[in-house]
Amino acid sequence: MLLAMGCAVGGRKLSREVTRTFESYQILPDHRYYHIGFDTRTYAIVALKEPYHITSKLWLKFEANPETLKKRVDALDIFYERGFERALGYYLSDEAGSYIGVWYSSISIFSVIANNANHTVVITMDRPWVTGDRFGL
Repeated sequence: MLLAMGCAVGGRKLSREVTRTFESYQILPDHRYYHIGFDTRTYAIVALKEPYHITSKLWLKFEANPETLKKRVDALDIFYERGFERALGYYLSDEAGSYIGVWYSSISIFSVIANNANHTVVITMDRPWVTGDRFGL
């Protein structure tokens, strides 16, 4: 059904380079930045290559500069300090394997669906803030 709508499940590839990019607060040119969570408790950060974008209201777009990115990355590090998995970076791709963006989070259970017709991206993931069992919430 997703293929009939022009959507397909994309890929992800773990990357030390992406991890270093986020941890050094480097901004990727021509990317739109989103986070899910709160300013003081960020669960994940995504940077999508333009013209890709997220339409879900759960993902909050933010103006990326080193200061705002540092704020989001540091908020994500709270979970690592509590003894949970360290945040890692991933490359994101569409079903054909073409690059569409990057992901940074300690949540490693996620999937990406890219609609190349209208350049929208849907991300589904483990939701620790709902179940409360991953991060002791």
